[in-house]
Amino acid sequence: MPDDISSPRVTVLMSVHNGERYLQDAVDSILRQTWKDFEFLVVNDGSTDGSADILDACNDARMRIIHLDWSGGAHALNHGLELARGEYVANLDQDDMSYPLRLQAQVTFLDRYPDVAVVGTACESLDEDSQTTALRVLVTEDREIRKMLLRANPLVHTSAMYRRQPIREFGGFNPRLKLMFDYDLWSRVAVEHKLANLPDVLTVKRLHSGQFYRHQIGFRDRFATSARIRWQTWRRHSRKLCDLRFVLTPLITLILRELRECITSRHKVR
Repeated sequence: MPDDISSPRVTVLMSVHNGERYLQDAVDSILRQTWKDFEFLVVNDGSTDGSADILDACNDARMRIIHLDWSGGAHALNHGLELARGEYVANLDQDDMSYPLRLQAQVTFLDRYPDVAVVGTACESLDEDSQTTALRVLVTEDREIRKMLLRANPLVHTSAMYRRQPIREFGGFNPRLKLMFDYDLWSRVAVEHKLANLPDVLTVKRLHSGQFYRHQIGFRDRFATSARIRWQTWRRHSRKLCDLRFVLTPLITLILRELRECITSRHKVR
């Protein structure tokens, strides 16, 4: 246990919306961390299932549970950021888990490299039956991460630990975005700070049919948002004409899909 729970080194931040199926596993994975100097801040974002009951039944002095009316993922995370007391903030999504050494490894890294603002980890992917489907190992060095920023999100959100102050200074997560708000934030933070990934698999991401935000967001929104973030990233970090192809890729994919759907619908009418 930390000496003073009012000033922990780390805040673990989780937003929850109707996550009862896997929520206890996520909570337990944090409470089993080898690094003990943390608070666990959980923002219940208007859940209508049994999530609130699961959280309220948790009996650990390090946990703080905040119940809100539903506001959306970025709003809930920003609310948590305002309440966070840790020098470092570690994300964890409601469906996911952290291996016991995760916090210790990331705190050690950030202490050693003060010019790095955000550090993620490699990630194991599970299906809804808890079977491993993939291992996601990302580039680790800042230079390679900056190259990847133009093409895709270079850090797994649920694995990220970051310095609280720089994230606040950059305005936190963009509440106007329904998805990819972490990708947008890393792009902004990278203007002034370094990013990194640990090569070790320290987090587990679960992919399943019941994920709320995935069902709420359509194909068009996904690709339009991706193109918008890549455009902003290109303006911040590149401005090379050859790199515009990464901005155009999601737009071309979207246009081709729209054309296919249009052609298919016309054939059905005939």
